[in-house]
Amino acid sequence: MKTNLLKKSIFLFVFSILLASCDDVKEMLTISVPINPPAVDLKLTNEGFINPTSQVQRIVAADEDEVVLAEKRFSMGVVKAIEARDASIENLKKIIFNSAELLVIEPKDYDLNTLKGLKFYFDEELVAEVSGADNENRKVLLDIKKDDILEYAKKESILVRVTGKEKLTVPSVNAKLILKFTAKVGMK
Repeated sequence: MKTNLLKKSIFLFVFSILLASCDDVKEMLTISVPINPPAVDLKLTNEGFINPTSQVQRIVAADEDEVVLAEKRFSMGVVKAIEARDASIENLKKIIFNSAELLVIEPKDYDLNTLKGLKFYFDEELVAEVSGADNENRKVLLDIKKDDILEYAKKESILVRVTGKEKLTVPSVNAKLILKFTAKVGMK
């Protein structure tokens, strides 16, 4: 009796898998790997306003009046994180951009609301922009504009650019860009 029940259960399980769509099966066979690269140190300056000729067509997707306030290369660390989970980069299916925030280090009394027009680009593509400020915790909150960033995952490094339309009210702002991603990796 138990053998028959076990056979029926196995049959129903296999049958339900066969009925499920391929996408569902693929999703079930993926693992999620959290990726938390080190914070990216940024120094926002007014250099782009002072020397606008250095800004010419550096970001194709940017509005005409946007100026680069900071740029820096960083590594997402995808390969290392995936290999630490005994998975392969060749089986990478998706990179989800979970969250981003800008932690302002100096000046300590800077009004973060003045940074409301900032936009963040990976290479040439808009990925986030400011959605608000938390002056008490010194954080600028960012709204993710592109949540699947698979095309950047296998790059050695990514150029992050921060743009704005208004001058900073101080000569420079030192900040840390904190990014969190999730890699979806298929089975080997």
